[in-house]
Amino acid sequence: MHTLSVASGKYSVVLKFEKAKYIKHMQALFPNIDEISGRSSINVEESEDFFQIYIEATDTVAIRAALGSITRWILIADRVFKEV
Repeated sequence: MHTLSVASGKYSVVLKFEKAKYIKHMQALFPNIDEISGRSSINVEESEDFFQIYIEATDTVAIRAALGSITRWILIADRVFKEV
């Protein structure tokens, strides 16, 4: 699940992941979150049932790059977990 919003010249995206299904993926992603951010701001919040990744940037190119990086990291983690 995701949401996209635009306010005050900033673009934001929220990605929501089911905790039970993606806990290993998020644990693999946490140490690298600073490498992904670049021109965007990325924060991860954890609730009882979900992980939410908040991405904020001033332009669509930065949002797209952050989304692409996060997606790539999660897909790589998924492949590793399936192989191992």
